[in-house]
Amino acid sequence: RDSTPRATPGETNFTPRHPPTSKNAIIMEKVLVTGANGFIASHIVKDLLASEKKYAVRGTVRDPTNARKTAFLKALPGAAERLELV
Repeated sequence: RDSTPRATPGETNFTPRHPPTSKNAIIMEKVLVTGANGFIASHIVKDLLASEKKYAVRGTVRDPTNARKTAFLKALPGAAERLELV
């Protein structure tokens, strides 16, 4: 017989990987978007940054130092605080 503790109705065995340090702490979910400067991915980045959940977005691009191909992403609302291009 399995001795793993079972959750009773209304309870859960879920334990967050990184619990908040205080009751007022805000946990920001992190999302990775590959090819972030591509057509579809850039719209996903825009939606994630505009979301009420305030996602932290890490976007992969071929050359993060190429301002011509990344400037439009860095100009998005919320990008300065929550967008990292790698």
